[in-house]
Amino acid sequence: FLQRIVKFLYKFSFRFSKKVFFQNKEDLNLFLKEKILKREKMVLVPGTGVNLDYFHPRYCFQFKKNSKKFIFLFIGRFLKEKGINDLIEATKIVKKNCPEVEVWLLGKIDKGNPSSISEEELKQWQKLNLVRYLGFFDDIREFICRADCIVFPSYYREGIPRSLLEAAAMEKPLIVAKNVGSSEVVEEGRNGFLVIPKNPTELASKMITMINLPENQRKKMAFLSRNKVLKQFDEKIVIEKYLQEVF
Repeated sequence: FLQRIVKFLYKFSFRFSKKVFFQNKEDLNLFLKEKILKREKMVLVPGTGVNLDYFHPRYCFQFKKNSKKFIFLFIGRFLKEKGINDLIEATKIVKKNCPEVEVWLLGKIDKGNPSSISEEELKQWQKLNLVRYLGFFDDIREFICRADCIVFPSYYREGIPRSLLEAAAMEKPLIVAKNVGSSEVVEEGRNGFLVIPKNPTELASKMITMINLPENQRKKMAFLSRNKVLKQFDEKIVIEKYLQEVF
């Protein structure tokens, strides 16, 4: 019943739209299937794009790793749908095999959101030495630089997560859940790994695989990450697409 109401509201709100922009193919195809929009009104754009000069690997030259510990970085709101609990369960498995690994959390608790983790949970994870909580920052480049791999097990439906584009632009390999939007940034085995959503065991397995990869192979993955963003997600490409459709 709720879906029918939402479908009606979408149809009504788009009646007078000349163009409707979609950030991923899955959403576009869903609106086609449900006959919410006609194909001629729909335009696919590659996410919001990313500033490749601002998010550039050369920024990392000023930072040196203080240890040889392998660091995974999660960037996002601390919501269950973002896979935060799955990451914690996976981390427990990973640390049994690789006790020196570190998992950093960059973001914040979404107070008032019923899907958010609590401060008590976050404190408990830190107490158990499962994660290192970094806090919330507007400029996240330093933390991306210091990380070896970005992990994002989200099953939250969204366009294309900007944090993944920014990390890929700075030459970082990715481990991402096969989910609408997110999976468009990763080519399996080339610039990272895709995992089944809500599957901490598989997530842990891929994290361990990433840790054990030869350094030259990880560097190749990192290079391919930026290369993919250069070809598909440069904000100049996105802006040009909007301008073509609007004017």
